[in-house]
Amino acid sequence: MQNYVKLVFFLLISSNLIASELTVRQINTSKEEIAVNLDENTEVKEKDSFVLTLKNKQQCIFSIHEIKKSVAILRSDDCYENFNLIEVGDSLESSLFSTDDDDEDEEGDSQTEKYLAERNSRFDSDLPSKNERFYLQFGLGVSSFEYSTEAQAVVDELNSISGISKVGINLDLFGFYFPVNNHKTLIGGMISAAAERWSGNGGSLQINQYLFGSSVQHFFGRNIGDGFFIRGDLGVSYFDVDLDTTTLKATERSSAGLGLLLGGGYAIPISTETRLMLNLNLAYRSAGDDDSSTVNLNVGFLF
Repeated sequence: MQNYVKLVFFLLISSNLIASELTVRQINTSKEEIAVNLDENTEVKEKDSFVLTLKNKQQCIFSIHEIKKSVAILRSDDCYENFNLIEVGDSLESSLFSTDDDDEDEEGDSQTEKYLAERNSRFDSDLPSKNERFYLQFGLGVSSFEYSTEAQAVVDELNSISGISKVGINLDLFGFYFPVNNHKTLIGGMISAAAERWSGNGGSLQINQYLFGSSVQHFFGRNIGDGFFIRGDLGVSYFDVDLDTTTLKATERSSAGLGLLLGGGYAIPISTETRLMLNLNLAYRSAGDDDSSTVNLNVGFLF
């Protein structure tokens, strides 16, 4: 029954498909655009779309961005990593969706629009996870810390006191990203933090480190959130020191400084819209006369 429905759907839209073969003249990888020769008998206009069949038999949808005499500039709608398979001189089998006389159903949706939506849905279903318009990331993990000379002397003294317990954590508090590079790279911003806390003998001391940075992540799998990846953050950092004893409570905040985080890890899609992120990174933060480096092991989620 399902196959029968698909066949009927294809027959409904086939009247809008005009078959032809296009030769690639130029490629603009950054914009995911190609320039193709048009047959003088082919009538096209902007907003029409081509379905191109590539060398690996995958199909990509290209919309007509601009027409210059016998050349059309086509922009990729859903080609993603397959765009890199296209080379100058390729003759690609194509089908043209003309927007003329495009029948609409009772809800006002054209058959062409339905086909494009169905095509995008099938493409996404072949990927480890869905390609999103934007992404959010959060994470939590453990850290080891090193400080500048004076601060490290205080930390060493704390560590030598019996009855004092210590814990070090790191957090990706909030990451907001947009996809680029055929859904292989994320660019955006990340607020990250690390904290080391000593407690015992009726008191506690906690050093908090923050980094408000621009962030880039690149994935080596099929799309964002799949397989090995690398990450880099660069931005503004500062420290908070909180002291809490039976006789004294105090908080001190440093001036702003420079922060840097470099690392990578492995991403595992656990649903179509959720990816598990395993991170190992090194962070450096400086503020005022102090600086600190941390090694961070982090488990996060990318939505």
